[in-house]
Amino acid sequence: MVGIVQGGPWGWGSPAVVASFVLAIALLIGFARVESRRPAPLLDLELLTHPRFMALCLVPVAASFGFVTLLTYFPTFLQYVAGQSSAKAGLVTVLLTIPVVVGPLAAGRAVGAGVNPLVVIWISLGALIAGDLGLLLAGPDTVVAVIAVPLLLAGSGMGLSAGLVDGQALALVPEEKAGMAAGVVNTMRLGSEALAVAVYAALLTGLATRRVDEGLTAVDAYDSAFHTTLVVLAVVVAGLSGLIVVLLRPGASAIRSRSRRSG
Repeated sequence: MVGIVQGGPWGWGSPAVVASFVLAIALLIGFARVESRRPAPLLDLELLTHPRFMALCLVPVAASFGFVTLLTYFPTFLQYVAGQSSAKAGLVTVLLTIPVVVGPLAAGRAVGAGVNPLVVIWISLGALIAGDLGLLLAGPDTVVAVIAVPLLLAGSGMGLSAGLVDGQALALVPEEKAGMAAGVVNTMRLGSEALAVAVYAALLTGLATRRVDEGLTAVDAYDSAFHTTLVVLAVVVAGLSGLIVVLLRPGASAIRSRSRRSG
């Protein structure tokens, strides 16, 4: 996190930034080595080898990049570029958050009515991509009616998968590993949120600074950087969605079945 946040101010090749990334990799490798040797590990690394489980863990990661970043920075865009008051920017952002409240209920009812949970997950990922790209319409003269649908779509991308993913992921593991699996899912969710926000800030700041150096005004530079970052977010979510599709391919084993064979 330090390396990502300070990469711009300190320089991506500075000793402190490079050292932070090297240290992070070393700590990750050390953690994996320790856990692989313990009879009762905090994290059973076998969980990370099962495609379907990891695919479901990546869904909230996609939501972190496609939704949480917007929730954090879009109000600033509305105030700084669109010239809205903080109160109005907050009200507009409600369009982004309402689906997070109603989405889990809608997803639960759909699954209860017989809809395949994976179909709901595909819809949520598609909504994230469409919402991010739709917000390219936002600008200095933004009309709320124009960006309402993209905001609702991005929010739905978060809301539809929010509770559904957890249940689907835990259904793949033996009961004795359910707590550990829940920890993995939530670590992926919360860790990716922090990472996504840091990456977004670094990218947005770097692009805006470059645009100012190219001669744009501060507002125009921020506007341009925001739109470029939206495209990057959509590409990241699309890439993660493609990886999820591959990992959820037919024939990928569940943890439960492999654990039974090994036992």
